[in-house]
Amino acid sequence: MRQFEARRLMTRQVLAEAPPGVEYQITALGKSLYPSLYSLAGWMRENAPHLSLAH
Repeated sequence: MRQFEARRLMTRQVLAEAPPGVEYQITALGKSLYPSLYSLAGWMRENAPHLSLAH
């Protein structure tokens, strides 16, 4: 999550409560990845029978 924050794909806000909490929110830059991620997810669904987790 910190890498996404460093790349400005999401913001991180520490909440002043007990116990302490953290809230993340996706940025406009992060949202711009949606089309690519949906396309990749579709490709993975279509090709699932051909994908193997075994090495």
